[in-house]
Amino acid sequence: MDNPTLESNSGSQAHTDEPQAGGQLNDYLQKIINSIATPVVVKDKHHRWVLLNDACCSFIGRTREELRGKTDYDYFPKQQADVFWEMDDQVLLTRRENINEEQLTDSNGVTHTILTKKNIYVDAADEPFIVVVITDITDRKKFEDALTSSHQQLRKLSAHTEAMVEEERTRIARAVHDELGQSLTALKMDCAWLERRFTEGQTDLLARTQMMARMIDETITTVRRISMELRPEMLDDLGLAATLEWQLQEFKKRTGIDYTASIIPKDIRVGDTISTAVYRVFQETLTNIVRHAQATRIDVLLTADAHMLLMQVRDDGIGMTNEQRTQTASLGLLGIRERVGFLGGVTEIGGEPGHGTTIEIKIPLTHTNFGGTP
Repeated sequence: MDNPTLESNSGSQAHTDEPQAGGQLNDYLQKIINSIATPVVVKDKHHRWVLLNDACCSFIGRTREELRGKTDYDYFPKQQADVFWEMDDQVLLTRRENINEEQLTDSNGVTHTILTKKNIYVDAADEPFIVVVITDITDRKKFEDALTSSHQQLRKLSAHTEAMVEEERTRIARAVHDELGQSLTALKMDCAWLERRFTEGQTDLLARTQMMARMIDETITTVRRISMELRPEMLDDLGLAATLEWQLQEFKKRTGIDYTASIIPKDIRVGDTISTAVYRVFQETLTNIVRHAQATRIDVLLTADAHMLLMQVRDDGIGMTNEQRTQTASLGLLGIRERVGFLGGVTEIGGEPGHGTTIEIKIPLTHTNFGGTP
């Protein structure tokens, strides 16, 4: 059996002429494409529809007789036809496959989102034809849009919740520092008053009072530490750079892990929302290092210019596998990505097993976010 071929008109024929073939496109080829459930249309080099399968006719909502020999401009809105024509020209020019997401309005006026896959086919007479396979992705796009919208709403909700938590931390930290701190200071003063009034024979009472004073001192230190962990006052008073340096000093006292810190410039100033987010990311990073890294040293870089803030924390610990870096079950890493992503920034986690881990965040300083001042 001879191979079925597509033959087009010569270039001298009028654009609106019905395409002829050296015989019609035979029934054999028509039956083959009709067996395909996906809409398929074949166009000649003049963009005329020379072959359509049943699925394509049904999708567009017109008969084969209505569509054959026509072009996109005969049935689709001009804006859509312009896109179809341009993509066809690319295939004819480059002779390469083209995959594109487009809009198509059917005969009932319903607009579909479609994915078109276009390839070039050259027949025995060396005439080019465009084979277009159409996939209706309208429902998928609606689902993707709904999912994106849901994700954005969840991100806003998460940021709002985090802002409320941060506000509550600040309130509790100040209450603990001011009210409890003042009460403990008053108790210490009372102990000092008692000590001055004991006689030489009241050594037991004096010793007990001095022990109470030491316990009060220890409690005051604990209250200050808890208050600082909830919300360090220096973050509001002295800024992000000073707070990170203090946090590193405390980190070394608690863990014995040495560090280097490079802050450029020294007087980095950013808004409340960004400074709080970066500080919490830094806290979470240090917590992860203590829990998992088995590190002996960390190197911290904090730098900013007019457009971007960058913070990098590198440890010399056991490192992470690619699976560990990307796993969604790690709430700590997920929390870091969400905080940074909400501010329009990006988080990069690098490293290899045995070669330490690097966490780097970049936050644009010109980004307007939902959670407060940038």
